[in-house]
Amino acid sequence: PDAAVTVCRPCTVALGAQAWSVAAGPVHSAVVDSKGRLYTFGSGGRYQLGHGQAVDEPEPRLVETLLGVGRLLPNGTSTGIRQVSCGTWHTAAITTDGDLYTWGWGRFGQLGYGASSGEDRDLVQPTPRLVTCVEHAQELSAGARHTAVVMGPMPSWKALALGVLSPDLDDDGNIDSLVQEESSPAGSTSPPPLSLLGPKMFQGSKKALLDQE
Repeated sequence: PDAAVTVCRPCTVALGAQAWSVAAGPVHSAVVDSKGRLYTFGSGGRYQLGHGQAVDEPEPRLVETLLGVGRLLPNGTSTGIRQVSCGTWHTAAITTDGDLYTWGWGRFGQLGYGASSGEDRDLVQPTPRLVTCVEHAQELSAGARHTAVVMGPMPSWKALALGVLSPDLDDDGNIDSLVQEESSPAGSTSPPPLSLLGPKMFQGSKKALLDQE
């Protein structure tokens, strides 16, 4: 299909298996199928599709770098990706064993690789890369310039925010990868409501909301 066509009604998108999880950003979308494989499509101008090239994809394309991630099964296959979230120019995905991978545009630290220097303000990651500061990821949401992650295992939990959260920060500032951390309140046996970490809450925002009640 023509990538420039606007579709005004729902239409079927063909995949190799049943869709399991779907995420949509302002300019691109992602789908996890029932076998844990990730497909992306839409605008790829800042490598947010994860295929290694800054090109658009009019149809879902398999992210081959993520094949083989997740829990290993006795037959030698893996369970793959569990959840994906699309920011404006970056994408984040959680594997079934709790690893976090990010890719795309990382100028504001939203990819989680560490502080950016003056020479690396337009950092891009063409293909998915493991975020080593995150373990046991349970839930995530990618916003315009940040990524929020809830980590387990339960009943303990910890929430990390990567990237720009303050509206007072200048666009030219260098941001550390880990700018905010919250842990489970004393005596709490429950994580924050994961519905608050959905894409609608963070999309296009410099702030993250975490309800500990």
